[in-house]
Amino acid sequence: MSLEHQLAKEKTVRKLADEERDSVGQDWMKAMDDLESLKAINQDIMLQVEKTRYWEELTFKTQVVLSKRLTDIKELKSQLREA
Repeated sequence: MSLEHQLAKEKTVRKLADEERDSVGQDWMKAMDDLESLKAINQDIMLQVEKTRYWEELTFKTQVVLSKRLTDIKELKSQLREA
């Protein structure tokens, strides 16, 4: 009877271990899916950052050109007044 009791206990422990293993496997698969999602989100964010930097640089260059042209216009107006 003691042997049967030990076998039943072993089956119970084995069943719990199998369930825990399956649960850990499912958690691992979920974590991998979440990681892939985060990688995709990170790539999207990095693309947006690159686009933002590009447009900021272009805006700065445009402002420099416009400032120079405004200075040229002011000089031309001054020259026209003198003439």
